[in-house]
Amino acid sequence: MSFSSVDSVVALPSSARRRWTVRPWLVRAHRWMGLTLAGVLVIAGLTGAILAFDDELDAWLNPALFRATSGAILPIDRLIVSVESHDPRAEVARIGFPTPSRGSVLMTVAARDPAVSLGYDQVFVDPASGQILGQRDSTGCCLAAPVLVPFLFRLHYTLGIGPAGERVMGIVALLWCVDCLVALCLTFPRSRPFLGQWRPAFGIKPTRNSFRLTFDIHRAGGLWCWVCLLAVAVSGVALTLRTEVFQPAVQAMLPVTPDRDAPPTPPSEAIGFTTALRQAADVAPGRRPADAHYLQGAGLYLVAMAAPERGVWTGLGPDIVWIAARDGSVLRIDSDARRLSGDAVLALQYPLHSGRIAGLPSRLLVSALGIAVAVLSLTGPWLWWRKRRAASAVRR
Repeated sequence: MSFSSVDSVVALPSSARRRWTVRPWLVRAHRWMGLTLAGVLVIAGLTGAILAFDDELDAWLNPALFRATSGAILPIDRLIVSVESHDPRAEVARIGFPTPSRGSVLMTVAARDPAVSLGYDQVFVDPASGQILGQRDSTGCCLAAPVLVPFLFRLHYTLGIGPAGERVMGIVALLWCVDCLVALCLTFPRSRPFLGQWRPAFGIKPTRNSFRLTFDIHRAGGLWCWVCLLAVAVSGVALTLRTEVFQPAVQAMLPVTPDRDAPPTPPSEAIGFTTALRQAADVAPGRRPADAHYLQGAGLYLVAMAAPERGVWTGLGPDIVWIAARDGSVLRIDSDARRLSGDAVLALQYPLHSGRIAGLPSRLLVSALGIAVAVLSLTGPWLWWRKRRAASAVRR
């Protein structure tokens, strides 16, 4: 049965007529969501394609910051002293341990006096000698080699406009999730057999008609990538609207371990990174520290402990040990063996979105998906513009 004529639609039972009269509304929804989101998704797609290999790009652009001498890593307290004695105005708030791409230790610093501007927030330290290799302001703009990768990350995550931009990206990700579902429905055939009629939507017909070719690329590209695109969109919601939307939604369906904050601790009373790392090593034997973060306002040290044989964010990522800054007590351990089902869903989102989940193959896939997002976001408005121009010509 064909639905291409008015008579055939009128001849349908009332339930079928109601079902197919929804289609114009879906077309309008897809059109206006696509036009509204296109610019942002082009930016997000292209930057995401690059950021799938951010460490490697950063190391290539800034070899002086990333290369270090070989040898055993010095005690972490000596490295902290090296940084803080170099500039007494600064205190270390986060430590990133060496990675395959970065031989140096990356220390994020903050001013002891909030009224003071350091002019930088990251210090790179040789782990074997304690020498300061360099520093940079990761909030800097825009295309200079030292700040290019941090700038691309901010552009991808917040459009470069801070917390307000993060909310914008979260809303864009939510609308993108809806648009993915709407777009899929629009590819469904209007007659049976369903699979037989749907199959042509996955192909690109050879033609010299640029409109038809672009339409096939837009539709087939979206269908072939649909599952991955929806996963990236959902994980985008998780990373930008975690506490507002994603975590409450997960908690409504699956068990999630509640967060635990400790009383705020003045820096003078905190146990320090050395003790926190020792505590983490005791409860996560056989793992190496990958990252340690002091959250003064929450009274916590968060220490990421990774398996030596795999990438930090492979699978569900590293074990995260929550340590009270005041007394060093272990408040919580997020690990594969201890995570509840909801915890696993939450932990999955960053490795999935960044492409780290399965090493190089998944990073290549995410990079390709970023390009696909940009192509789909550009071809959609182009098709709308061509149809609008054609309609205007007919009216004349």
